Amino acid sequence: MLDPHVLLEAVRDESGAIVDFIYTDANDAACAYNQLSREQLVGATVMQLLPGHRGSGLFDQYCHAVDTGEPLILDDHVYPHEILAEPRHLDIRGTKVGDSLSFTWRDVTERVEYAQQLSASEARFRLLAENASDVVLLTRNEVVEWISPSLSRMLGWRPEHWIQRGPEDFVHPDDAQAMRAWRGAVARAGVHRTRLKHRDGTYRWVEMRASLVPDPHGVERETVCTFRTIEDVIARENELTRQATIDDLTGALKRDEALRRLARMAHARRRPGAESAVVFCDVDHFKGINDSRGHAVGDAILRETARRIRGATRDADLIARMGGDEFLVVLDGIHSIEEAVAIADKIRRAVEQPLTIGSDVLQIHLSAGVTLLQEGEQPDVVIARADEAMYRAKAGGRNAVAAAP
Repeated sequence: MLDPHVLLEAVRDESGAIVDFIYTDANDAACAYNQLSREQLVGATVMQLLPGHRGSGLFDQYCHAVDTGEPLILDDHVYPHEILAEPRHLDIRGTKVGDSLSFTWRDVTERVEYAQQLSASEARFRLLAENASDVVLLTRNEVVEWISPSLSRMLGWRPEHWIQRGPEDFVHPDDAQAMRAWRGAVARAGVHRTRLKHRDGTYRWVEMRASLVPDPHGVERETVCTFRTIEDVIARENELTRQATIDDLTGALKRDEALRRLARMAHARRRPGAESAVVFCDVDHFKGINDSRGHAVGDAILRETARRIRGATRDADLIARMGGDEFLVVLDGIHSIEEAVAIADKIRRAVEQPLTIGSDVLQIHLSAGVTLLQEGEQPDVVIARADEAMYRAKAGGRNAVAAAP
């Protein structure tokens, strides 16, 4: 990343309150910005290097992001930087990762200083717009009157392709409504993310800012907007989301994500005659296989089990690894418990097909419990009911499916 990026791990006291953050990772840009080597930065704490975080309110913002999981988004935050010995304007983004904060910033001091001079000098504005890496455009009555040449570098269009057209003409169709709503509230709106069309027909994620520009009489008639591509930011966020929600071994959902989605389904309005069912599965005798043949074989069995479950279900069905050799399948839009049991038995039969691992041919069996999800039911309640049914299937000889009322 060209922007500075660090990973800050929370340091908590005996009561669990965050009292500091320790730098556990930093890219080259972060080291260069703070004028420190990687050895000096990684392992140090925020309060050691930048004690002004507490007085500026940044420390409390970090704590809030880690404790709540809410993204940290600050634009044009003025920080009296101790190392640089001067106030700097920063655009800040932070995302919770475990008990740490994945934190990146962009020094926009020069951009802010230019923006402050915008109303005083159109010539200075044009100089900035034509030489900035961000695209700058000026609209009146929702039509582009002027746009900076940096558009060509970013999206492949020449400025004349956009002149006298609305920015919405280049927005991804799925983002058009949100774009119109943002533009309608630009006087109070903040940063907006959307996808803009590249001249090659693909779309790029951009981050936009806009403000109203008054004429000499103080009437706000024009809008100035800047945007920049954030493909790297989106990719990083998607990767963090994937790590938080997807089990690396099997590709199934993780337990917490499955519980969140199941809770939403329980409270969603259902179509008449449409039910949701929960299937709780467990690989029979997995511990013995894992202990006798090794974890590599065990991992291969779990991967193949997840793949076969996915192949025996519909694309819309939810599949999660709940831990160890336990899997959860949520079937949405079924009509009866009998239909759910039939699908669960299809899963069982798919799993028991011979499996070749190296020179060994194994036959894996699976037991499953099935129950219907009741409206408003808590996830742990319905899962416990399916789990009880699964243990009845095991008690009856394994490699079977049992239903709970």
